[in-house]
Amino acid sequence: MLIRRAHPWGGDSGDVLVRDGTIAARGDDLTAPDGADVINGSGCMLLPGLVDAQTHLDKTLLGTPWRPRDPTETLAEQIDIHLHDLGDMRTLTIEMMAERTVSLGL
Repeated sequence: MLIRRAHPWGGDSGDVLVRDGTIAARGDDLTAPDGADVINGSGCMLLPGLVDAQTHLDKTLLGTPWRPRDPTETLAEQIDIHLHDLGDMRTLTIEMMAERTVSLGL
């Protein structure tokens, strides 16, 4: 696959040749291999696929215990549950979190 005139990582415009799922070449006016799909990326930012973008909301504060979560319909619902479960932990200071992190050897 040859992507023409895209902006990899938001940088300068250029062509990107992808072969077997790997970037094989980058430059200006690359030659498309026989049978390759050619995509016009003009004006578009080119980013790698975002793979395994899961987040553990219960791990946003280092050192807190793991708690399983029931599935919800939306991310907003999970955030509301997480904030509710934090309770008094929202008042933890940076110093308290640093002490906890050091004590856990993190």
